[in-house]
Amino acid sequence: LTDKPNLPYTEAFLLELFRHSSFVPLSIPHCTTRDIVFEGYFIPKNTCVFVNQWQANHDRNLWKDPERFMPERFFMSDGQIDRVVGNNVLLFGMGKRRCAGEAIAHMEVFLFLAILLQHVHIEVQPGEAIDLIPSFGIIMKHKAPQIVLYSTEVKDFLRWKIAQERETDLRMKVDDKWGFWDAHSNQWGIRGKTF
Repeated sequence: LTDKPNLPYTEAFLLELFRHSSFVPLSIPHCTTRDIVFEGYFIPKNTCVFVNQWQANHDRNLWKDPERFMPERFFMSDGQIDRVVGNNVLLFGMGKRRCAGEAIAHMEVFLFLAILLQHVHIEVQPGEAIDLIPSFGIIMKHKAPQIVLYSTEVKDFLRWKIAQERETDLRMKVDDKWGFWDAHSNQWGIRGKTF
């Protein structure tokens, strides 16, 4: 988290991800504690109410081109995050009943994304276009994975782990193939199969 001030684009990306996806489209339901009039509408006591977070996050009065994924919308002219604009993103409710875990959730998701981006390459599935239209429900999610994640570190770890499970000892990489000391045959060999 000490690097967070140096990663404003990562923070802006997360804010835009929360805004654009609005993966929790409706807030947790609440009940009115008394009869009230809100913007000319009478709402009786004990009425179950929801906040339409998706609509608020796509409101043309608040957001320019709300259908576009554009992390830059959260930057001030000096390149820092505009906290006022960031506070317009609704994902954790609003007001007194706002989620108490919002701050820690933001930190955890920021750390997860920063670590993921540091160790993993993310690409669009070959031959496919990304479909940004989600399936609607209690939460909104995309229909199927449309990206490929890969990491040379993970690849190397998996090769090492498989070599361990086969009771072999991974030694070195030769001509883009991995050399193994095979404990069963007591020989050095090159396995052609790659991941």
